[in-house]
Amino acid sequence: MNNIIQYFSENGIEELEKIKLNFLKDPSHFEVCVMKVLGIFLKMACILISERLEECNTMLEASLKRQSCWHIKDRCQKSILTPDGTVYFTHTCFINKKTKETAYLLDRIMGWKPHTRLSDGVKTRILEAAAQCTRKKVKYLYVEADENHIAL
Repeated sequence: MNNIIQYFSENGIEELEKIKLNFLKDPSHFEVCVMKVLGIFLKMACILISERLEECNTMLEASLKRQSCWHIKDRCQKSILTPDGTVYFTHTCFINKKTKETAYLLDRIMGWKPHTRLSDGVKTRILEAAAQCTRKKVKYLYVEADENHIAL
């Protein structure tokens, strides 16, 4: 929560003030104003989501239950595209003490398959957009994106 508060106090308030002044100078750019305000809040949403994912990852690292079966192998950055924007976070690779299997436990908890780069919300929006753009009726519509295959 600290990062989002810091971001908003350092950037958000200043940006919103600039948008307000530009709007007062020329109210005819209303749509531009709306889009800029939305952009600021979407960026804050991504930061907030990133913080929550990193908190969950930290909890996994500190978990006594996890420590009995898994130990930390390494950490890396991951990004996932959401309807609000791209979320960046650190996730930890764990290795099972008995089987030597490696896994990103946060990904498992989130229900993400290995190498997931798109959230379910983005996949849904892609399919909806593809369905709306299709003029001819088809029995099956296949959309290929980021090496994922989804049939509707």
